Order: sequence, then C-alpha cells, then structure tokens
Amino acid sequence: MRFLYLSAFLLLGALFNSCGDDTPPPRRPLAEVVRQIQPNATLEGIEPRITAATNRAFMRKSASPLTDLRDEITSVKGAEYERLVSYWAAFTDFQIGVFGNSHNDDAGAKAALDRGIALLESVERKNAEELSLLAFLQGFSTEFASDTEVIGISDKAQANIAAAMKLNPDNLRTQYVLGCLDYYTPKEFGGGKVAKIHLSRATNLPANSIDSPYLPSWGKAEAYELLVRHYTAEGQLDVAEATLEEGLALYPDDHQLSLLVSADTE
Repeated sequence: MRFLYLSAFLLLGALFNSCGDDTPPPRRPLAEVVRQIQPNATLEGIEPRITAATNRAFMRKSASPLTDLRDEITSVKGAEYERLVSYWAAFTDFQIGVFGNSHNDDAGAKAALDRGIALLESVERKNAEELSLLAFLQGFSTEFASDTEVIGISDKAQANIAAAMKLNPDNLRTQYVLGCLDYYTPKEFGGGKVAKIHLSRATNLPANSIDSPYLPSWGKAEAYELLVRHYTAEGQLDVAEATLEEGLALYPDDHQLSLLVSADTE
C-alpha cells in the first residue's frame, strides 16, 4: 500500500489546531446508539458475517459474496439504523477494495473505496468510530490515486484521524488506524515515528466499552500484525516473535498472523 501521509509533526499540529474550532458536537458514540435500537437480524453479528463473506470471495475469486452482503446491509431501513448501516456498508466497501486490490481490479477497488468514503462523509457530526473508519478508507484509497490527488486525500485522512483522537483517544480502532497510517508513511515523508506507540496502545485496549453484536471489534489482530512487521524490520526478532505469539494466543485463526508464522519458518 502506498499510504503517503504527512509527518507526525503535522498530525500533532492538526490535533492542537482543532481544539479551537466551533464545530457542532459529534453525534453519540455507536455504543450509545446500539443500546436503544430494536433487534435487527441483518445487523446483529454483522462483522463476523463480513469476515465470512470476505473469505468466500477469496475462495471463489469473486466479489459477489461481499457485494451481495452489502446490498443486504443497505436494505435495512429506519432512522434508528442509519448510522450502523452507513458504517457497515462502508466497512464492506473496504473489504471489496482489498479483494479488488488482490485480484488486479484497481478500478473496482477504487470505486468501492470511493463509495464507502462518500457514504461516511455524508454522516453529519461523526464520532470517533466513524472518523477512524473514514480515515482508514481514505488511507487505502491513496493506493489508487494519482500523484496530484494523494496529498489532498492524505490531508483529509489526517484531519479525520486527528478529530477522532480528540474525541476518543481510548478507542481501539482510532489508535490502530493512527498507527497504521504512520506505519505505511515512508520515512522520507516523516513516517515510522509513532507507529509502534499507537499500535501497542491498540493491543492493550478493549474492543468496545460495552459488549454488543452490533459494534465493530476489528483492529487488535491487525495491530499485532503490524507490530510484528515493525519489530522484524527493526531487527528486534525476539520481540517480534514474542509479539506474534501473544497475538496468535488471542487470535489463533487470524489469517494474516498465520502468514507471519509461515514467513518466519521459510
């Protein structure tokens, strides 16, 4: 992934500059929203369903399991579900982008990411969860952007993750996305300075403040993966091995962590 981002110094500047704005307060966190919704069979346990659809897409070499599930998600109607529908449809778009990128379908990947970004951008007064996912999609979308577009997209992603940090620095996905963006920023652009800090924080945060089948839980296994890669690149092989063992103890079935075991034995 290209992920050409501005330096951590500029990100800190964005954090401080945002403190004096007069923007409307964010909407309630998703954890508050799900306390009041009526049960919905489509959205309940949706993240594991998206993971399963992603696995089927790769096995079948077709994005249809993901696109079909996205259609099902967006078919859910009612004002009480709007934010969950937007979040999970955009998250599915991210997975469609991953699939397209892995199957040399850059046009399809870009279209899916652009759609997810537009969907999240349309949500008014976004909370930390929504801002973090938006920054994540924007970061990935730089892979398919022209050189003249990358800086503009990067600026937006940095502003969104800075806003998320201001709202809730104890959100697992906020810490993971911030670490991820810095990890993929080339050193000549100021990257690699804070990835370890934020990825480590992500591995020590709970998935959510409450237990709910409607809320996202992604980010911790992914943080372990990038930490292992970081320590390996830095030559800290003992730390990398210990981190991998810790991650696998929590996520024994995680595909990306399992690949790191295979790479280590080659």
